[in-house]
Amino acid sequence: MLTQLRFTVEPGETVALVGPSGAGKSSLLRLLNGSLRPTEGTVRVDDADLARVSPAQLRALRVRIGLVPQDLGLVPNLRVAQNVMAGRVGRLGLFASARAMLRQSRTELEEIHAVLEDLGIADKLFQRVDTLSGGEQQRVAIARALFQKPDALLADEPLAALDPARAKETLALLLDLARRRGLTLVTSLHDLALARVDVPRLIGLRGGHVQFDRPASEVTEPELERLYELAPEEPHHD
Repeated sequence: MLTQLRFTVEPGETVALVGPSGAGKSSLLRLLNGSLRPTEGTVRVDDADLARVSPAQLRALRVRIGLVPQDLGLVPNLRVAQNVMAGRVGRLGLFASARAMLRQSRTELEEIHAVLEDLGIADKLFQRVDTLSGGEQQRVAIARALFQKPDALLADEPLAALDPARAKETLALLLDLARRRGLTLVTSLHDLALARVDVPRLIGLRGGHVQFDRPASEVTEPELERLYELAPEEPHHD
């Protein structure tokens, strides 16, 4: 259970959620995009309380919040273009969504190509996802979220399956994309070293509680040691 959480993320801000496995990072991201409803307390996007909006209002709000899930959520036997196109279906009606997933227009393909180019994988446009490397699949998932044209981007452990060099490169790419597109970025990270160096604000979670929330440069070593110290039978929230 997530408790004693109180914080605000301003438009255009970049924040990393850090903490041990089971701290509640994934649950918190699901609360932020409305896929998990709070049982108490309030989660607001702008002035909208996500626990009180209608289903139609919630769908409209979720279109504005791109999510890169930990499992990526890609369809392996479909082409990259089709997987990226899935990021736009929330803005389309049922018929238009079905048409777009089966066959993309020239304009749509040009848009998808531009997003993939930003991510360095434009040459993979027509390739099947299951033929890509793990790092390339990660970028397809990011492209799908960006193709949604969101105001905010949530990324759940986007570096978890990557080697150290690729992890650093991918985080730098996410930060650069957020800056250039004016996106709010909230990401959960296990790589504390990268988070401390590259992300301006850290929120430390443990057992569903916020342990600290401050600029990365002000987080102390004792705080980090307490955040990650072993404790028996803590509840699992991720």
